[in-house]
Amino acid sequence: MGLHRLAVPTRPSMESELLRSSESPSPVRRVTNTLTRRGHSWIVEIIALLISVGALAAICIILPLYDGRPLDAWSFVLSLNTVVSILGATSRASMGFALSAAFGQEKWNWYRDRDDKLLTFDRFDEATRGPFGSLKLLWHLKFKHWTALGALAMAVLLGFEPFLQALIELEGQPNSVTPGQVSGLGAATQQPATISRSAGTLDMGRYIGNGSTAADYAASLLTAQYFSRPDFGLTAAIIAGLSSSNATNNAWNPSFSCSSGNCTWAPFTSLGVCSQCNDVSDNIRSSTGIGGLHPGYDELNYTSHSLSTPGANLVLSNWHISYAGKQCPLCETATLVADTNLSPELTLTFQDMTSMIISWVYMAADTSYSEGKTKWKDTPVTAHECSLYFCTQALKSRVEKGQLFEQVLGTWARRRSFVSQDNEIVTELVAETHGRFSNASFLPWLLSATGRTFGADMGINNSTMQLYIPRSELTDANITGIADEDLEFNITRATMGALMRYLAMDLSGLNSRYYNNNSNLTSWNTQLIYPPDFYGNTLMNGPTPPLINSLGEAANVTAVMESMAASMTKFLRDRSDSVAAGNSFPARRRVQIGETQLWVIHIRVRWAYLALPAAVLLLGCAVVLAVILRSRRLGLPAWRGSALVTLARGLDPTSRERLRAADCAGDLRRDGREMRVALLDGDSMGPQLTEVGSQSYEDFRRRLAESSDVDLKMPSI
Repeated sequence: MGLHRLAVPTRPSMESELLRSSESPSPVRRVTNTLTRRGHSWIVEIIALLISVGALAAICIILPLYDGRPLDAWSFVLSLNTVVSILGATSRASMGFALSAAFGQEKWNWYRDRDDKLLTFDRFDEATRGPFGSLKLLWHLKFKHWTALGALAMAVLLGFEPFLQALIELEGQPNSVTPGQVSGLGAATQQPATISRSAGTLDMGRYIGNGSTAADYAASLLTAQYFSRPDFGLTAAIIAGLSSSNATNNAWNPSFSCSSGNCTWAPFTSLGVCSQCNDVSDNIRSSTGIGGLHPGYDELNYTSHSLSTPGANLVLSNWHISYAGKQCPLCETATLVADTNLSPELTLTFQDMTSMIISWVYMAADTSYSEGKTKWKDTPVTAHECSLYFCTQALKSRVEKGQLFEQVLGTWARRRSFVSQDNEIVTELVAETHGRFSNASFLPWLLSATGRTFGADMGINNSTMQLYIPRSELTDANITGIADEDLEFNITRATMGALMRYLAMDLSGLNSRYYNNNSNLTSWNTQLIYPPDFYGNTLMNGPTPPLINSLGEAANVTAVMESMAASMTKFLRDRSDSVAAGNSFPARRRVQIGETQLWVIHIRVRWAYLALPAAVLLLGCAVVLAVILRSRRLGLPAWRGSALVTLARGLDPTSRERLRAADCAGDLRRDGREMRVALLDGDSMGPQLTEVGSQSYEDFRRRLAESSDVDLKMPSI
């Protein structure tokens, strides 16, 4: 929609009519030219516009230079905010000055080009005094003329500086620095950022094997047979992980060093222990019957649940009563049974797990039974199979405000059959068979228990299991920067043997299946029972192992397994760099070097907030320049808002008398709305505001007609 003119009755400029009707300048034209040349120029306003534009341009030049840089990069005596504020105030004040002059001038242009209500003159005059007057002019014009845009620009100048202040935002972010750059924080900051990892060869504990007997030092000392000596630190980590109270992620964070409290590490690899639990409840078989505990006791109805796996047979039975511990002390009160497997082929769901350390299968009744809410026949029973296994991981770590966060980028459990340290020649068939059934544990007692008799006699007694990460899968996961030597991880026979034996024997109480000479033992007396039976045992011939207590007391067995795996992983990553003497596999540094970061305040420029000041500036410049050009076209001097000019060029005497009378009567505003005036060249003294239809107006028309050699017909108003 065009905004060039108000939709009000207008008439052509008297000067334009005169030019069209006469070839020689009239006396009126000569007076106008004289006034225009009398030093009434727009130099000051043009300079003000240049200052306003220059100040905003300076802001636009300075801010990109420091956008995204640390705050201390600004070294001027005044702050960046102060400089922007000064430049913004300069730009706003200069633009306000130029717009004020433009409004003062436009009130003369307005009536030179048309006749209108006298009230419009008052609105233009008020607009020269600031934003409130500009709003009144804007409301009066209602966007029917482009001058209304100038009034809008003047009003919006109120938000000019706040928007410029909002341009700058100070935000903190970590910056990578070298240790020397943060030496002021203390001597500890001279150390680089490090985080522990497990790399190279894992060699801990001792595994001797069957048939090794300790020396008999004296007759007073016992002669004992020691099969293994597990690493004490690793066993402590296992016990700590079994505690359900420690089943939190933060408890098992690896050791790290970060002097500033904010550090980052590039992706790296590490050996660890992972866990997995699968629901095998579909394999449970249930049956009912009648029986008694001893002869002479009443027989009761019972329900029995059984679970058979390739390596275990679990049975969980109870009578059809509420929790037996309360109603029948002599009755069976078991709510959970469990068993242990060391070979993948003896499991239900881990037969393809080539790096398995140990697995447990357990069957448990719902807690509603032990809480006395249901009877045994109505109590749900579930079964799960859980495993611990060696795995390799790609990790990305960071420390924020002293707290470690680690992201697992990928997990693998890829195993090579074995790596021989003695360069023995082993047939492919032997290697494949050994790798499958020994689970890389190389334990002769385990092989014998599974019906395999090969082992050390086949030249693989001193072998080491090797895990690896495929380079192609790292590439597919977009993980870069990993050296080839960090893709392979070795685990010695001593480590596997000692660890598996501790988990099976000491932790799980697995001593009747493979070491009891009674070949007639059945599966029911080798399973672990929770809570202990009437005789105080959890299995037929031994005290309570730690594992069954943890399984029975845990609210979430899966979380306990994850906790145990995380605790073991923490220990593997935190242990020292040393390896066993004579080991042909090289040791590698077990810490990952990272970047130390300091929390630094940065300058951020929010460029969207520059839109309003820039728009106001462009709009203001356009309006001021349009007013200047319009004044020159109409042949008016740069009177602006001069009060002296208003007094000199104001209303004719008759109109002033009318307004004074209206003011005395309290009707000044009404007459201002009713009286229509125009800026006319009434006599040789130049233009004057004249009421349309008055005697002065008629005299002007007459003199204008007489001064022309042609018959001029004035347009009707």
